Amino acid sequence: MLTSVQSVDPVLSELVRALRNRGLRADVQVLTLCGDPDVRLVACQDRADVVVELLAELPEESPAEHWHAVRVDGQDRQVWRGPRRDAPTDQVVRFVAELTYDGAMVPYPRIG
Repeated sequence: MLTSVQSVDPVLSELVRALRNRGLRADVQVLTLCGDPDVRLVACQDRADVVVELLAELPEESPAEHWHAVRVDGQDRQVWRGPRRDAPTDQVVRFVAELTYDGAMVPYPRIG
């Protein structure tokens, strides 16, 4: 079940615009899974062989201290802890963009 994208944090819309300006495909997905909201900013390059899912929440939920992202490359899924939630937009955009490549230049820890 899809929920309105208007109900997500405006920061996600800003991140989508910034990622698109860098030439990436980006969009916000809001689904209900097992009765709970699942909010993700999904980004990839044109070839879409690697997808990055930046995990988020609805505005009424308490945000995590850091952004977390899942890098999906075929069957391989890697979880990364990114910048703090209050980091500048360009820092979060660099984090997501680097993960769409090989992740080797990401200055944040892989946690799973």
